Amino acid sequence: MNEATSLFDARRRHYEASSSAFMQAMNEGRYPSTDALCKEQDALINTPADSLADVAYKLEISIGEVDEVGGEDDSLALLRRALVAL
Repeated sequence: MNEATSLFDARRRHYEASSSAFMQAMNEGRYPSTDALCKEQDALINTPADSLADVAYKLEISIGEVDEVGGEDDSLALLRRALVAL
């Protein structure tokens, strides 16, 4: 493991592990609360990015959220164009 792990990397790994555990619980027929996962996602999104790859990761999460809640087509298209622009 890299000794100089950034705060963003640490939060990303924690969010991904929590998201994976959440999805596994759902696949097993359990319905865990989304509160903790939402808080972790919010913390990740609000953590400064260290690279363009981090920005792209944030955009991918945002695209997924907008798509999941049935966001406006214009908003989704704008986020996708921003991702391509990176």
